[in-house]
Amino acid sequence: MGCSWSEPGEPDADQPILVDQSGYNLGQGKRFTAPRAVDGDRFRIIDAAGTVRHEGTVRGQIGDFTDFDQAELGPYTGEVRGAAGTGRSVRSESAPAGSSVSPTAGRCSS
Repeated sequence: MGCSWSEPGEPDADQPILVDQSGYNLGQGKRFTAPRAVDGDRFRIIDAAGTVRHEGTVRGQIGDFTDFDQAELGPYTGEVRGAAGTGRSVRSESAPAGSSVSPTAGRCSS
């Protein structure tokens, strides 16, 4: 059995972005925490090709992208740009539209 996983990110970065590494479900809450972001800082959700798939504004150190129901399986990366600098999350997997359960950021096979 082999497994792969994502690096833990950079929690000590100027602008850390903390995501749910187990994935995000369609039609349910999707949020990340940006503990050094201030209200009004902009965030983006970016696919593996570097295409911006969603944009929003941080409120209360939270980036809420619940209304982003992606058509393809990730990975996706969250990015925040603000007074504390620019930070990127680890890549997180998401289930494609029409699915009800999202895969994990780490994958195992037997």
